[in-house]
Amino acid sequence: MAAFCGSLENYAYLVKKYCSADLDCADVARKGLNEVRVRQPITVPSLLCRLYNRLGKALLSKLRGQFAVVLYDSHLVRVLAARDPSGVVALQHGRLPSGALVVGSGVAFPDNSVVEEMQPGHFKYGWYSRPLRYATELAE
Repeated sequence: MAAFCGSLENYAYLVKKYCSADLDCADVARKGLNEVRVRQPITVPSLLCRLYNRLGKALLSKLRGQFAVVLYDSHLVRVLAARDPSGVVALQHGRLPSGALVVGSGVAFPDNSVVEEMQPGHFKYGWYSRPLRYATELAE
């Protein structure tokens, strides 16, 4: 399962490179990048789930755009949350008093939550992990 907020600039490239063998993308993936961009054969969250299945957390280095993303891996019972290096789209993470993980972008968290901002270019992989850098800040 995936939640995505923002824009993914290289959507068409990722569909062509990683989803061309998938039945729902095969026809359009053989077309040019503009055709893929216009037809959008799959949603961005669906694309991110497929990339995660193929690449794991290494998918983060493939993404270009301004975004916050949260994926849940039900097989590993693990959360992957990331914020792009530009920091345009906010992403917060923290805990409820019960210890449950909360992650969101532009949402109100329950009272008594302990929440902090995820820094741009950082990701969290696992319920209790600390955010780690996956990308450097954008060049001026």
